[in-house]
This record gives sequence, C-alpha cells and structure tokens, in this order.
Amino acid sequence: GQQHGRGASGMSILQDVPPGGAWASVLDIRRKFWRNGVACIAAAAFLFSVGTLCVKILASENLPVFIVAFVPSLLCWTVTSWLVQRNNIPLWGETRSTRTLILLRGILGAASLSLYYFSVQLLPMKDAVTLFFCSPVIAAILEWAITGINLSYSALAGCLFTVVGVFLVTQPDCVEHMTGGMPGHVPGMVMAVAAATCNASAFVAVRMLRGSISTLTITWWYHACVVLVTSIPLMAGYPTPAVVPTKQEVVILLVVFGCQMLGQNLLNRGFQLLTATRGSAINVLQVVYAYLWELTFLKEEINLVSVFGGLSVMAGVVTVSIGRHHE
Repeated sequence: GQQHGRGASGMSILQDVPPGGAWASVLDIRRKFWRNGVACIAAAAFLFSVGTLCVKILASENLPVFIVAFVPSLLCWTVTSWLVQRNNIPLWGETRSTRTLILLRGILGAASLSLYYFSVQLLPMKDAVTLFFCSPVIAAILEWAITGINLSYSALAGCLFTVVGVFLVTQPDCVEHMTGGMPGHVPGMVMAVAAATCNASAFVAVRMLRGSISTLTITWWYHACVVLVTSIPLMAGYPTPAVVPTKQEVVILLVVFGCQMLGQNLLNRGFQLLTATRGSAINVLQVVYAYLWELTFLKEEINLVSVFGGLSVMAGVVTVSIGRHHE
C-alpha cells in the first residue's frame, strides 16, 4: 500500500497556496493528490508527454536536441534554486548515504537523458522509445537485488503486460534487425538500454530516499546535472553547432520548461510514495499519451496493433497498481 511522506519530503511547489477561506476544498483535493503516488506519476507522465510533443515540434524546426534539453533544464534549475533558498531547504542530506543517493540520482538522470538522445539519433524514434521504456522490468530486477523487496506475481505480470504493450504500441523495427541491421542500430540499441538502466536506477535511488529529503532537493540536483552534461556537447558543437532559437521556438521551450518543472517534481514525489517497479510501470503511460498526441495533433492513421498495445499498457499499469507489495 501507499505510505504518506512526512516532514521535508512534503515540501513542494504545489504547497505554496495559502490555506483558508475559499481554498479549503481545493486544498483538500491537493493534499489527497499529493499523497497519492499513482496520481502524481500519472500526472507527471502526462506533462512529460506534452513536453515530448513540443520536442517533436522543435525537432521539425531543426533545433539541436541538446539545446532543447539544456534551456528548459537551466530554467528549471534557476526556479528550483529560488524555491530551495526561499524555503530554506538544505541541498545536502544529514547522512553520507543520503548525500550519495541524492548525487547518484542526479547523475543517473542526466546520463539517462543524454544516452536517450544519442539513441534517438542512431535509431528510429519509436525503437528508442520502446527500449527506453523497458525500464519497469529493469527497475524490478534492481529493486529486488538492492533492497530485497518481494514482488507479488501480479506486480511481475503487470510489468510483463506493460513491456509487451510498449512493443505493440511502438512496433520497433529494430526487433527485425537484430542480426545484420542498418548501421548504427546496435550502438543505438546499447545506448537505449543503457538509458533505460540509468533511468530505472534513478527511480530506485529516489525510492530509497523516501521521507528523508525534500523533493525540491532531488529536483535541484537532477537539473544541475542535466545542465552540466548537456552543456558539454553544446560547447563542442555536437551534433550540430548551437543556434539562437526563434521567438516561436522560445515559446515552445518555455512550455517544455513548465512541463519539466512540474512533471519532475510530481515524478520524484510519486517515487517517494511507491516502489520503483510500480512507479516505473505507471510512468510508461507516457507512451500511451504520446501515441494519443500523434493521433490528434500529427493526424497519424489508427493502427489496430498499436491500439491493442495501448490497452496492454493500461492493463499492465492497473495490474501493477493493485498488486500488493510486501515491504
């Protein structure tokens, strides 16, 4: 079952609205939402999918991918720094293990994002997405190995449903090219799997930090690491020289910033309340949301196999969510 975070872990940009008066019912809903890990991660997945849609639009404008990662993260880091200072939140934990996990989560998150972008360059987008969102299975293995948590059969079945659904939704060409495929496929697949592994490891790190540190602290370190990591290829002019975004691109980058800022905060909160396995499976809703965006905004044709895949993902998420975990 879910556990309610206490103390510093409850600090959030969602908790700055003054209490009292007409806000009473709104505050009650907000408090219930903030204590519901499934709701937090599902909302984060939705916001990240909106951000992905914006990234696709920016990609069509030929804006370098590392600028798309760097600018929103720099803005997120700036805002988070202000919130941390305003709320007088420490950036370091009290124990060495806490400090190690905070830094590890930031580095793993930044590495995951960078590896994912590299895999997107080498693979068709849907192939990279498929391999990246195999992270629920990786998270299950890692959590079992690291924390010794016992997972129910329903949780494991839900992970299987989720991964099968992801393959059906995205229909990866790389599966057909496992032997003698296009140049770059093997390195691309390795990077995508490495990105998924880093992603799942970051989820486990957040889970182990549950209740001991503010979500804003975790978010601050994540964005700081992303800014540092993405600034390196930008300065090196890889894969293309950096350019100044147009006014339209700036607006879209601001939307990406908003989605990242709130989405990352909700995601960190969700993983403090849920196991990494359950959280990772729910986070795969990003694939379903992205598919819906493609149908509605990009006007792609409905594919029956993809529809079944979406249903499989939803079935997996529900199965994992209702599965009992023995902690």
